[in-house]
Amino acid sequence: MPNKQLPAIGDSNWGVPLNSYITQTTDNTNGGGFNSFTNFVDRPTNLTVDDKGKTYLNNRTNNFHEWTGTTWNVRHTGGFVNVMDYGAITSTNDTAVVQAAIDYVQGSNIDKLYLPGGAYSFEVNISGDKCITVFGASRGGPSGGANTQVKAINPGGYAFSTHSTSVQHIEDMAIVGYGDFGGGNPKISNGIRCFPIPGVPQQSNFNPIMIKNVNFTACDIGLRKDACLFGKFENINFFGCNIGVFNKGGGTLYASLYSGFDQWNHCYWAGCEKVCVYYDNRNNYDENQTKFENCWFEGNPGIVCLALGTGIGLSSLKFSHCWFEANSQNRGQNITIDGVTYVIQGFVFKFARGVIEHGGLPNGVSLSDRSYLRLNYVATGNEGGIHLDEIQYDESSYLDLGMVGDSSIGGYGAGTSVMAEYAMLSYPSGATNAGLNVYKTKNNRPTHTRQYFNQVGSRFGVDGGTLAQIISGDGIYGNKCYKVDFPINNSNALFNIENDNTGDLQYFVLTFAVKSPQSNGNLYFYKNNVGGGGNIVIKDNKWHTYCGIFKDTAYGLAFKNSQNIANTVLFSKVQWVTFATYQEAADYLKSDFYALPPSDPISWHDSAIPTTGTYVKGDVIYNTSPTPGGYMGWTCIIAGTPGTWKGFGLIEA
Repeated sequence: MPNKQLPAIGDSNWGVPLNSYITQTTDNTNGGGFNSFTNFVDRPTNLTVDDKGKTYLNNRTNNFHEWTGTTWNVRHTGGFVNVMDYGAITSTNDTAVVQAAIDYVQGSNIDKLYLPGGAYSFEVNISGDKCITVFGASRGGPSGGANTQVKAINPGGYAFSTHSTSVQHIEDMAIVGYGDFGGGNPKISNGIRCFPIPGVPQQSNFNPIMIKNVNFTACDIGLRKDACLFGKFENINFFGCNIGVFNKGGGTLYASLYSGFDQWNHCYWAGCEKVCVYYDNRNNYDENQTKFENCWFEGNPGIVCLALGTGIGLSSLKFSHCWFEANSQNRGQNITIDGVTYVIQGFVFKFARGVIEHGGLPNGVSLSDRSYLRLNYVATGNEGGIHLDEIQYDESSYLDLGMVGDSSIGGYGAGTSVMAEYAMLSYPSGATNAGLNVYKTKNNRPTHTRQYFNQVGSRFGVDGGTLAQIISGDGIYGNKCYKVDFPINNSNALFNIENDNTGDLQYFVLTFAVKSPQSNGNLYFYKNNVGGGGNIVIKDNKWHTYCGIFKDTAYGLAFKNSQNIANTVLFSKVQWVTFATYQEAADYLKSDFYALPPSDPISWHDSAIPTTGTYVKGDVIYNTSPTPGGYMGWTCIIAGTPGTWKGFGLIEA
């Protein structure tokens, strides 16, 4: 601290500066202790230029405040700035105080700002090129004591807004969305928002943020990231928010940007009303590769994960060692993936529930351990259609086709055409339409499905030179199939599936499998003897199964060859079942998508090997009651009832 220059002896003003000189750092009235203040409002406000150098100790922060003659300069110790050196914390509006402290840190050689325990209300901005850390006392902090609680001032406001070219850190505090700290008016305000600086290319400045040991409680939106990349989040909790995490690229200002490449570790979501995690990258900027590891989703009434424009190339959400428990399905499913214009691929559901909205040709999707997946497709535009034979699921899981069970009024099953890998039948379907949509499946229906027998039927016929015969040695069931020889493209050369349904029930489920030994073929679906429909393209000389619902076939259904060469096509697993109501037909149609052949090995959990039932070689049971000296599980080595089982994975005693 600089020394004051005393006036000459005898100067008439000698007494005033001498007194100031003596008391600039000590207070003689208290035995020579430091000048100090405990409450910020007690810091002197009447000092003049003559008091330059006078110094007071802030008893709350242990930092010295030095008067420069016009302003105060804080002598920080401990490697961080304490916000209480910049003003009194009122819990009603602390924006000016906290913003002043942030601005000082950004312009100094110190990079940490400490918010001691207490209640804060503010809406501040963190910007600039410098990385800073704002941290609280929720894990002890330098001063210990109470937790640091923060809330935004205004409804819809954000406590922190970051728009920086460098990584900003927020740690060790609780951010609440209440209108008051007493718990009133929950979900009225938000937590943290990150957005890029206008005019700064995202390719070189990603506006990343790192958040650690922060609780978001009762916020409308806990964390919002607009076109921001490379976030890292550790030990973050979201309790009772409407939306936990909101990520979005696009928008007017950020139309060419995206949001993602985040890492979530040891984070927890509970009680989120609308959605826990939301990623929206629909503007063809789908680079994401966000990973959730060791995260927990429990007791959420809303959707767990809603990902729009995700599922191809670099765009993916990966869940590793994550747990989904007791999440309500009243207002949504656990994991929702919206893949408009995208291929849905590489999603694993294990003891999980989910929905895939839109998007064509899902593949690499697997369900196990009592998982549930619903497919909601609106088969129009660029959404490539229904390709279900690349979805794997065990017998404990359920694949639900929403577009089959819903009315076309809501968009499901309606539209101009449904594409499958080898089929497009362009009639609209639904309870009020007379058309047929056919979905490609996995040949999963067993010989008997419910009370209906799958067989080569006897009600089929030929017209116009088409020849048909039942042959053995090929086919899915009973090693039999129809061999149909189609002549060259001829509108009268038909293989009739149904000539006339007069007297039958109103709705029909048609299932059939086809292949061509010539590894090519182009069957034309022919309805009501008036044409229409679309093609089923047959290739690779393998069986491919289709099934669909339709009604109003008073004039019959048929296939014809639309090739300019003669063709031979095999038909097997042909089934025709009638129902009185559309819902009954839809429920039956869905059974083709989750009925596994009895020969496929499966795995499940139990406490002992089975004593009843029929099992196949390769079945695995994982032991739910492991003990020292026991086994991790058992596997069936000889098929039978109940088969021969052997233990594996001896547990050390």
